[in-house]
Amino acid sequence: MEALKKNGFAIALSAAGVVALVLLYMFVIGPAIGGGSLNDKKEALQAQLTKLNRYGDKRKVLELPTEAAKKNREDAEKKLKEAIGNVHQFYSARKEKFAEIPEGYTGDADSPAGFKAYYDSRIEDLTKEYRTKFAKAPPPAAAEAPSPGGTGPASPSAPAQPASTTPPAVPPPAVAPAPVPPARGGAADAQEEKIVDAMARIEKSEDIQRANKELWLVEEIFKAATDLKLGGIQAIRFPGRTQAMTARAEAAKKEAKKDSKRDSGKVGKDAAKAPARTFELINVQVTLDMPLNQFEPLLAKLFQSERALLRLESMDVRKKPEALQTKVLVVKDYPTDGEAAKESSDALLAEPPETIQFTLAAIDWLGAPEEATAQ
Repeated sequence: MEALKKNGFAIALSAAGVVALVLLYMFVIGPAIGGGSLNDKKEALQAQLTKLNRYGDKRKVLELPTEAAKKNREDAEKKLKEAIGNVHQFYSARKEKFAEIPEGYTGDADSPAGFKAYYDSRIEDLTKEYRTKFAKAPPPAAAEAPSPGGTGPASPSAPAQPASTTPPAVPPPAVAPAPVPPARGGAADAQEEKIVDAMARIEKSEDIQRANKELWLVEEIFKAATDLKLGGIQAIRFPGRTQAMTARAEAAKKEAKKDSKRDSGKVGKDAAKAPARTFELINVQVTLDMPLNQFEPLLAKLFQSERALLRLESMDVRKKPEALQTKVLVVKDYPTDGEAAKESSDALLAEPPETIQFTLAAIDWLGAPEEATAQ
């Protein structure tokens, strides 16, 4: 211990010298001879790895011009073209179906006035057929009550009364009859009872095309509801109709103006060809009273349409006040398990109707990019 105390200063001085040498090598000698820091070496190594990995990536290395590589590329291009062709063929077939003029229209396909008359008549017929299909039976006539003066028919169970010799009492003074409410059927009532929001004006060929497609959608909706015995359609509307038609007309004018500049040779920056639209959407909004468990079957029927490609955009469900007080649970006994299995669930749980409003978007296919340009 005495020796350590005597040589402590020398030991501390030696340790300080070693630390100084290490620091000198790290910060002075090492960088001077090209050693660098560990981070610099790591970055250099990572750069080499990135460069070497590039040779293993098929997307960044040119394929060797062999016969096998050429055949594989040609086969891949052929399969891709076939797949794209099948897609175009599918959409083109739906496009023709959706734009097809109904067989019932025998007039000129380019006559706005003629098609407007057919359009209004067809909408009215579809609405009338639907209402007639689900019309409620009128309530039974009430039995005629005897008048206060005894002139009504006598009750068969009442005993016959002898003729009275007492002079009749003086009748009370006449009371003015209650005012009769005005008869329904005016313009306001017709507007209130209208189900389909029909186009008010059809003046050009573009209007005919739009009205014809809307008419097909109305038919599909009425048919699907009728097949499922859903008689609660309240309204069929086409939101955004005016805006969509205006936007399409303006786009056609702009493209025609650009085509005119190209034909005249005045090609400027504003004459660059815009990307062609391949489809447009026609929105239809349906409001109806129906059990919620029937909504999925209704959508399934509409989606299976061979004429229009539809997709669901939105849905809103509102319970009717009377539905909150309805007793929906039904208790029923079955003699055997087999008979119970055959019974429909609706017989045990009759779901009350609710007001459902949903919006569908019909895909109006304009064609492949090279075809859509001409639309």
